[in-house]
Amino acid sequence: MKVFLVRHGSTLYTSQGRLQGTIDVPLSSDGRKEAELLASRLSTFSFNAIYCSNLQRARETAAAIAQPHNLEPIVLPYLREYYWGPLQGLTRDEIAKYYPCAEPGFKKGVMQSVVGGEPIRYLIGRVRLLYHFLMNKAQDNRDSNLIVVSHGRLLHYFLIYALGFSLKGPRPFVISPASLSILEKKSLSASFRLLLLNDTCHLECHTW
Repeated sequence: MKVFLVRHGSTLYTSQGRLQGTIDVPLSSDGRKEAELLASRLSTFSFNAIYCSNLQRARETAAAIAQPHNLEPIVLPYLREYYWGPLQGLTRDEIAKYYPCAEPGFKKGVMQSVVGGEPIRYLIGRVRLLYHFLMNKAQDNRDSNLIVVSHGRLLHYFLIYALGFSLKGPRPFVISPASLSILEKKSLSASFRLLLLNDTCHLECHTW
């Protein structure tokens, strides 16, 4: 089984450097182009299903990817982004100004809850839910190719969890907008292997 992990395309908040969280921001014009380019890259693959977050930016990205395959994206609400509470919609400079106690966590890249935000154990619970959901799919069809369209923080911690790294340490990866990462599981007893991480060559090789 191969799992293609996709972060949604860019939004206006992305270009402004704002934390989006669960704010339901649509794709920007650039984000829609990114989704189309990624869809073109993935059009030569064969997929069994595509799953996405219930937030608009992920659903729009998933719809673009699914179209060449005549698939209907399946919405899984637990794939939504982390809820940042009062920090949602703010830039890093605004966070440093209005919520200075939260700023060190961003600089260190550590996993921590935000006061008024989603408890980290809830996010970990959603990551584990996705992991076991995919394990069940592997049991049903070991040769399946699945796409998961979600968000930066959830995908980051899903990768950490799926690869067996500690969830308590610093975040080791970068997950860019419209990026592609691929995990492979050779058998039910095998561990996930990372085949591709945060790849955006479909964007970098294209001149708009």
